[in-house]
Amino acid sequence: MTNYPSSIEKIRCKPGPRPRAHCRRGHDMSIYSRTSCGKNYCGACADQRSIEYQKRNPAKKKLWSHQNSIKRRYGLTQTEYNTMLSNQNNCCAICGTTKWGNRGSPSVDHDHVTGKARALLCVRCNIGLGAFQDNIDIMKNAIKYISLYKRDV
Repeated sequence: MTNYPSSIEKIRCKPGPRPRAHCRRGHDMSIYSRTSCGKNYCGACADQRSIEYQKRNPAKKKLWSHQNSIKRRYGLTQTEYNTMLSNQNNCCAICGTTKWGNRGSPSVDHDHVTGKARALLCVRCNIGLGAFQDNIDIMKNAIKYISLYKRDV
């Protein structure tokens, strides 16, 4: 079984001069990182600075997390995501609501086979499509069922 480094540990950098044994805060420098310009730094200190920055800037962290998530999951840049939203008049592609649900932002509907993004949906519509497994026949049966029991108001 392979042991992968935890989020605090950094992979050992081989080229370049070896840093001192401990950083100024006393962390072990046997595991360290290197900047693009070749400067060594303590991975634990860098992680701590990152955590502190994120606590001071929660809105930036939320935006970065969202951008990173849609890029990693669906291959969409923030610009592409914003364009999709604008093309849909800032509303759900199915029901037309602007109330996105508990997350506060639209869900990216995607083809589960290809992974390609289709449209932006509210949480309810996205869950509904998932429950119907993107199966048109099941959706047609659901429409027939609802029509059968629909009350005249």
